[in-house]
Amino acid sequence: MLLIPGTGDSRTVTNTGSVGSVVPGAAVPEGASVNVYGATTEVLSAANNTKESWGIHILHTAATSPATALAGGTLDILVGTDTLVSSLIVGGSFACSTRSYFFPVRIPAGVALSARFASEMAHTTDAEVAIHLHSGGTPPFRVGSKVTTYGTKTNDARGQIVTVTAGGGAAASTTLDASSAEDHFYWLPGFQAQNDSAVTPVSAVNVGIGIGSQRIGTWWFSKTTEERQSGPWPDLGVFKVAPAGSQVNMLCSNGGANDAQYGGLIYAVS
Repeated sequence: MLLIPGTGDSRTVTNTGSVGSVVPGAAVPEGASVNVYGATTEVLSAANNTKESWGIHILHTAATSPATALAGGTLDILVGTDTLVSSLIVGGSFACSTRSYFFPVRIPAGVALSARFASEMAHTTDAEVAIHLHSGGTPPFRVGSKVTTYGTKTNDARGQIVTVTAGGGAAASTTLDASSAEDHFYWLPGFQAQNDSAVTPVSAVNVGIGIGSQRIGTWWFSKTTEERQSGPWPDLGVFKVAPAGSQVNMLCSNGGANDAQYGGLIYAVS
């Protein structure tokens, strides 16, 4: 069958502006103590959210180096007073290792977007959250309205502890949910080294999502001895229809030696 392209121009609404910046976006503080969410902070005003959108890019960049400090962190995104995405894993992000996620969800115009951030380390300068809302024309893919997070956090800043095979061995599997709550069509993982004051060695970690016994996609995450982390690469998830009641697994293989602990969560759109 021939692909018939949609008509009209795509548009982007963003809070990053149009001039250079050391760290673009809106400042979002961590909590008053480690592993605690900070204040919910508006990152895009209702007045500036001028278009109904069919997709959102979320980027998180910490403004201070996390060297020699615990590296875990999570971020929530709210639309109005409703949580759109809960517990995006963003540990170790920095100016050159931004965390980035894309979700095909519909967001109405005229509502504010906010964020809250929990970290395993104290930042002397607030982290930044950049938002890009995509709209216009015909959506190039299926669009949902809700993002469900699978996995159980051990506290506000850490994901569920997952097993990782070291040295490029076959991926180890950790079940994050034995029975998914809803039908989903889009999946994307989050992953970080956490609860570790000396992340080493430099390595990339291969992370897959398994639905039952089927691996549906593969992403990469990186870490350095400066405790800087990035991923997922790519930041686009996989479109895969899976019914409610599916087992949700995370599959992990490290290119080098393992750190003290790894955490993971999986995000699914319905």
